[in-house]
Amino acid sequence: PADVIITGIGEVDGRTVAVSASDYTVMGGSMGKIGLEKQARIIKLAKESGYPLIFLMEGGGHRIQEGLDSREFARGSSGSSFVDLTLMSGWVPLVGAIMGPGFAGPSNFASLCDFIPMVEGSTMGIAGPKLVKAALGEDLTKEELGGAAFHTKVSGMADLTVKNDEECIKEIKKFLSYLPSNANQSPQRLSCNQPLNKIDPALLSLLPKTTNQTYDMRKILNFIFDEDSIYEIKPQYAKNIITAFARINGKPVGIVANQT
Repeated sequence: PADVIITGIGEVDGRTVAVSASDYTVMGGSMGKIGLEKQARIIKLAKESGYPLIFLMEGGGHRIQEGLDSREFARGSSGSSFVDLTLMSGWVPLVGAIMGPGFAGPSNFASLCDFIPMVEGSTMGIAGPKLVKAALGEDLTKEELGGAAFHTKVSGMADLTVKNDEECIKEIKKFLSYLPSNANQSPQRLSCNQPLNKIDPALLSLLPKTTNQTYDMRKILNFIFDEDSIYEIKPQYAKNIITAFARINGKPVGIVANQT
């Protein structure tokens, strides 16, 4: 229980999950040798046990004063956490939350995850403004380089902007509720009291009579799926396409829909 990285096993809505979190109060959340070894261990544990893996990250990446030299890479791909995360894609849900400054290391880990929420004011990128200016001569702010608004609207790297840490945790729990713990299990099915095959005449009023008229697909989706069950992914990015989770009779499903 030391050296920046906090790792552990816990439960989210009764399901076992693994977590790796950064303690920003210790050396700015920088990742040292021991902390990275702890993180590598929890990644392998989640991989072998079939647990969802959650990263709660902020900090400046590798701890430079410990020396980022050949020792870090000499072991090759067999010992790389990045390789493990790649192999875990499609096996367990991977969440990479950016909850503060997240240049370098946190951005690398987040880029390999399925769901990336960003707290307002947080940043995600490989290098900060000073390094970019030294290397390229461009004077950019950290928000222009990798702020939450940039990544949710322009690059599409992040899925959601949230106001604070508490909201971030809430959205992670909601995301996980639509998915099984691993590919060998089924997603959780919730009880649903809504009648099946209900026909609502209001649906017809939303559809235009001619095909060259636009309409709001989100309003159409609300008639198809369980009430308040639609959870949109990347709502601010590429707005011509809607991607979301939802439920039908309590069972999770995925949505891809054109937004005209």
